[in-house]
Amino acid sequence: MTRKTQDVEIRNAYLDALKSGATQPDVQVHRDDLLDMFKHQQQVIDNFAVLESGSREGDTSKTTALTECRSSMEVMRSFLCHFMQHDPLKTLPSARSKKAADQVFSISELAEIILLELDTSSILQAMQACTALAACVTSPRIQVKLGLRAQPDSDWFSPFCGYELNSSSGSQSIGRSKFYEMLTCELESVVSLDRKMEDVMKPRRVSLYASFEGQVDCHYDEPAELPEVGERIQSMLICQPPITQMAIQLNCCLPDGEDYARVEAQKVVNSQGITLGDLLRATVQYREDHKLCPYARESYHDPETGFVNVDVSFWGELHLDPSDPVFASGSGQSRSEGRSSTPIGGLEEPNERLVKLHEYMAYKDEAEGSGETILTMAEFNRTNQR
Repeated sequence: MTRKTQDVEIRNAYLDALKSGATQPDVQVHRDDLLDMFKHQQQVIDNFAVLESGSREGDTSKTTALTECRSSMEVMRSFLCHFMQHDPLKTLPSARSKKAADQVFSISELAEIILLELDTSSILQAMQACTALAACVTSPRIQVKLGLRAQPDSDWFSPFCGYELNSSSGSQSIGRSKFYEMLTCELESVVSLDRKMEDVMKPRRVSLYASFEGQVDCHYDEPAELPEVGERIQSMLICQPPITQMAIQLNCCLPDGEDYARVEAQKVVNSQGITLGDLLRATVQYREDHKLCPYARESYHDPETGFVNVDVSFWGELHLDPSDPVFASGSGQSRSEGRSSTPIGGLEEPNERLVKLHEYMAYKDEAEGSGETILTMAEFNRTNQR
């Protein structure tokens, strides 16, 4: 294949991608296109070898090789820039870009306007860029957006929301962000079917569920890993308008006929609004307090340690204005939609581990009935071996 033919093929591949409208980051580059890129890279190496070698007087091979190198590099840059949707080299930090950023963000009003256009996660990332942006945390509007200041009369918003909500002004998302991977918040009963017409202007009651387990009311073989976050993120309200109390729900302590227990006597309460840190601390506490729970089903036990894999979630109620965009978004779907159907436990045929687990569960029932202190599975096994 000649150098000219290679140029034509790579340019055609570039133009085909352009015409197809394939501009998403996850577009798959065709194998042949990648092969052509490697061939171009090899051609560049060959051309540099020509440049490094000696030449006779009047020989134009070096000039030709240099021209081909420049052309080949430009073709590759164009192709890759189109695939990535931007030129990454032009966006790298430099002394010039730092000076320009300092000039722009030193105007506090302008910096605030720019930050308010970002989602919650992006604001926190941007505030690490320079002192001027970090200082914007004192802005009341930024504090509301970050959940560091309560706004009781605001429309529904949560950086931990499990679905996208559309604002009344357009298609701007007022819900999902990267924080969804940290804590899941979901609304239920957004639209009540038995509401009377004369009540349509009264505040509407909605249910809010939250969990660190990724999907509320789903059971896992192991508890989800809890996020390691700093004081500022722990201080974030889980939603606006703020919710001040939530009941605690556990997957152990199951009453007869119930799929999921609600510990009604125990609540998370914060008169200023429940924060991520409030739920994080409660989750840590209840996972520890209930790891020896005598009422947990077999599928919730770790067959190695005998500890209960405690799934902690939270439930509370909010009253929202009937004009809130959440009611027009059609996003009040049931929590069961999209729920994982993966079998619980993942254990198949009985084995020695299950036999020991059954013995330990029977012991816990007896110890609970007699008022004895419940031993761990390791302690129980050591006692039985004596």
